[in-house]
Formats: sequence, C-alpha cells, structure tokens
Amino acid sequence: MHSRMETVSRALQPYVDNGDLAGAVALTAHGDGVDVVCCGVRDVATGAPMTRDTIFRLASLTKPLAAAVALTLVEDGTLRLDEPVDRWLPELAGRPVLRTLASPLDDVVPQGRPITVRDVLAYTHGYGVVMAPPGTYPVQARIEELRLGPGPDPESFSLDEWMTRLGTLPMLHQPGEGWTYHGGGDVLAALLVRASGRDLETLMRERLFAPLGMRDTTFGVTDPGRLAQTYRPGPAGLEVRDEPPGRWSPPLRVSGATGLTSTVDDLLAFGRMLLAGGDVLSRASVELMTGDRLTDAEKAGALWLPGFGKAYSWGFGGSVITAADPDGPVVGSYGWTGGLGTAAYTDLRGGRVNVLLTQREMTSPVPDAYATAFWRAVA
Repeated sequence: MHSRMETVSRALQPYVDNGDLAGAVALTAHGDGVDVVCCGVRDVATGAPMTRDTIFRLASLTKPLAAAVALTLVEDGTLRLDEPVDRWLPELAGRPVLRTLASPLDDVVPQGRPITVRDVLAYTHGYGVVMAPPGTYPVQARIEELRLGPGPDPESFSLDEWMTRLGTLPMLHQPGEGWTYHGGGDVLAALLVRASGRDLETLMRERLFAPLGMRDTTFGVTDPGRLAQTYRPGPAGLEVRDEPPGRWSPPLRVSGATGLTSTVDDLLAFGRMLLAGGDVLSRASVELMTGDRLTDAEKAGALWLPGFGKAYSWGFGGSVITAADPDGPVVGSYGWTGGLGTAAYTDLRGGRVNVLLTQREMTSPVPDAYATAFWRAVA
C-alpha cells in the first residue's frame, strides 16, 4: 500500500474499531495515480465488507454536480448568468423581503431587484436554511410547516409543488445581499428543468454522468446489493437510520440539493473533470464554478455555518477553501460534504482529488473527528 494510504488507513481504522464508523472508502488521486482504502463493512447486520464499488447516499454532495450541469446550459446559451429567473420561476418574481430576519412574516419590504441565475448558483438569491435553534425567528416555524427545510431525503411532493410553497414565503434577505445555505440547490433544480425542458435525472445524465462515465450516479440506486446501509450515532452505538418507505423505487422528488447516490470512482471522474477543464465544462467555466463568488457584503450577511467567510467561502454549488486549516482540505480546494458522512474536494492548485465516503449521519455542522483525521492524513 502507498505510504499516503497507509496513513489514511491508520487514521480511519480506529473509528471503525471503536464503533464510530461501520466502514469507509477513502480515495486520493494525483495524475494517473489513484490510491483507495476500504475499511469496515457496508452493512453491520450482514457483515458485507466495504468495497471500492460500494454505493453511498451523497446527500449535499449533489449540490456541486447540479451546479456543473447548470454551467453547461450557460455555455450553450440556454441560460445567462446575469439574467433574471422570473420567466422560469414566476413563483419568486417580486417576492417581498423580511425587513430583518427577526421580523414577523408580514413585516416586509419590496424586492430590490430580480433574482438572477448567478444568485441561484451562488446561493445569494434570498432563500435557504435559517441556521439557528428552532424558534429563534418567526420564519422558521413557517418553513417547517411548509416542509421546506433541508434533509438527505427530499420530500415526496413534486418540484413544482415545492416551488409553489416556497413562493408563499417572504425572502430572508435581498438578492445579492446575503448568503443562505441549501435552498439554492432546490431552486436550481426547478430552473434547470424548466429552462431545458428535461427532467432533472435525464438532464444530469446527458450533460454530466454519461460523458464522464459516472455509471453509478443516479437519483435511484443502480445496484441495491452494493448500497451501504446508513447509520446515526445513538446512546448504545450506531443505529440504523430509517428511510421513507419506497425511498428508491422510484426515487422521491429529485433535487439539486440532495438525493443522488454514487461511488468513489464516479466522484473521482467528476474531480478529474474539474482539473482538466475543456471536457464537460470549459476551463473558464471551471474557474468560475470553483472560485470565490461572494462579495465581502454577502459574506457578512451570510446565515451562519461554522467557519463560513473565514476558512471557506462559496463558489457555484460548493465551497472554496480560502484559509489554511489542518483539519480540512487545503487552500484552493473546491467541493463539499454531505450530511450522511460524505466529502469530496478537488485541490485545483495541487492537482489532487480527495474523497471520503462513510455511512454515518452528521449530527452537527462541525465535521466529525474521523473527517478531520482523514484531512490530516491526506495533507
């Protein structure tokens, strides 16, 4: 085993041994060299070992993939970054904006300007997750009532219904005057479907998955026998995480924010595309997607995530590492994490792709210890 992966294996195995993880697949690639470590099991009940072709639920790692597909529509002229989205997303046209986040739902001001394609890709459009304890702000109860909050399993109602419900909410901030997590992915899905005239699964397969050979990336599951069981930490150790009945056959409502399943090699193909440029996306589009796309004002108005605006910022559909942190990806990396224990970042400066896939649901936005151990090992 390559010395780097020996280090990765030694970093992850203790978390499998002590029961924090059921298993993991880790990959690091540079040029033609690819090193993979598999440890533990993909299903505790059956003892099936973790393998390189194990399928994982990506959760929020869906976001960068959806953003890449959007940029293919920009390149072919279907979308323009600075055009308003009103004609495709009339539900959001002219929506009022909360005077402050703490305001009652009827204390609003007019929308200052239309939401643009760029706003949706950069998550500066004005809708998203309120990162605060439940009950902190009046709008949180309404978001919960409408079932518009985040989660690894999309709600079962249609994308059009999701947009209809969103269109009854006041905006959390003016377009381009803040940043909110997650909501941009679902809004982007509606934009992609309506602008292209294709369903999201078909569009993403045609524009991204098929050209890159990402054979196991889908909103369903290509081979249920290879799908890793997911777990959440409980008082007595890992507990099986329940999923909605019929979660995969067919899949629940597709989303640009969550819901894809994939493998470590499919994510490697995506990372290599970002490094190469000119394949699915031009070099200019890759640079646009993977650079810091937020102004200082937008960062200052961001609804909080740990380290946001300091250790990392946001590109299109994913984070951009802007400051050195020994417990995370290196500066210049682009990628994101998923709430069911996944992470994939491409080091644009160093030419390296790093992927860590586990089955352990995150219980906090702060990375778990096993993730920081991985990033230290691949540094």
